[in-house]
Amino acid sequence: MSEYHNNVVSENGEQFIPPSQRPDGTWRKARRVKDGYVPQEEVPLYESKGKQFLSKKQESVTLPSGKIAQRPIPGLYIVQDDNEKKQIKKKNKK
Repeated sequence: MSEYHNNVVSENGEQFIPPSQRPDGTWRKARRVKDGYVPQEEVPLYESKGKQFLSKKQESVTLPSGKIAQRPIPGLYIVQDDNEKKQIKKKNKK
């Protein structure tokens, strides 16, 4: 990986990877590199939207008690006392 960070710029302004020696003693040729080239080892791994969604911290939807939501959730009843509970039960029976 560190080889790729050491690109050499020639007099023409072209970048290239300098020649390097392999473990068996043979030499690799110098390779030209285009502007904006990112080596395969440095490309970040693809992460699907589902994986991104799961990796984010999921917070549950909560409403502060005593306040009415501006856009209420269908079927959500914020009940504070027993009278309201009874009224809702009667309403649901009908």
